[in-house]
Amino acid sequence: MSSCSTGALTVADSHCRMLIRMLIVSASLLLAPVRIASVQIASANDAPLYRVAQNDSDISLDDLKVDTTTPPKAENADASSRSATALPNDQDPEYQPRRGSSMDVLSRDDSNVPAKFVRDQDFGQKYPDTDQTARQWRARVYSDGSTVFHGPYVEYYPDGTEFCHGQYENGKRVGEWSYSHPNGKPAKKPTYVDGLPDGTWQVFDDDGRALRQESYVKGERSGKWLFYAPDGKKLTQEEEYAHGKMNGKFTAWDAEGNRVVEASFEDGMLHGARERWHSNGERAAREYYVKGKRHGTFVSWSPNGTVISQMEFRDGKLVGQQK
Repeated sequence: MSSCSTGALTVADSHCRMLIRMLIVSASLLLAPVRIASVQIASANDAPLYRVAQNDSDISLDDLKVDTTTPPKAENADASSRSATALPNDQDPEYQPRRGSSMDVLSRDDSNVPAKFVRDQDFGQKYPDTDQTARQWRARVYSDGSTVFHGPYVEYYPDGTEFCHGQYENGKRVGEWSYSHPNGKPAKKPTYVDGLPDGTWQVFDDDGRALRQESYVKGERSGKWLFYAPDGKKLTQEEEYAHGKMNGKFTAWDAEGNRVVEASFEDGMLHGARERWHSNGERAAREYYVKGKRHGTFVSWSPNGTVISQMEFRDGKLVGQQK
């Protein structure tokens, strides 16, 4: 049809061809089979996805955190030296994957057009220079190429031993998660509600001995926290929390099981009496606090019960001393 060569029809044909190409691309995207996308960690300098506590002896720290972002850089330790005895501080917010976040594994368009859900897809990631799987997860893929964790998640140590597994819903951890030490023994099984730790569970060392008992409500420390001696049986500390802060009684024991400190807290501050004892069971000191400040009479005793000193405090300041 010779009239097709006219300028008007040429433009119309061009628009038609463009529309057809767009429809073909859209159809291929929607009909593409679900596949596992493998993501290789860039270099040997990239650390595994689990971390070690800054100070393993500090039992007041939480101790087992999976990093759901891209792998952090190594911090003076290689993959083989990492352990499962380090978890985030209770105030450390959970990473919440979202569209356009650093966990994206597909290219994305930064346009202002709202992204649409395309499909659920399985992903995998390997350790550098090996065929060993580092982690596998399912995510929701959006039309801008971004992804959000949704479905099962599992992570491994470099030797293939499972580090953790659990479930995500729309980028947030839900239900019970299971964490293990490199030797395969359980480390802990926390529960999550809407991405936040919620419930009570125990944390164990790699020999199966109890380290502590944790308790959360909506991501905040709540209820009793118990800390154990190296034998996993004797208590060394008992703390009471409400709304993420110490509220209530605090008690500490020495390695022999003798009570050494007892105090009261309110809204995270010492409030009320604090007493200390010598190893022979004799009282060592007694003092009083009001909202974190010493207030009242302080008395200390020797192991045989003799008064060593006696002082008077007001609003945190020393106002009198008898010995």
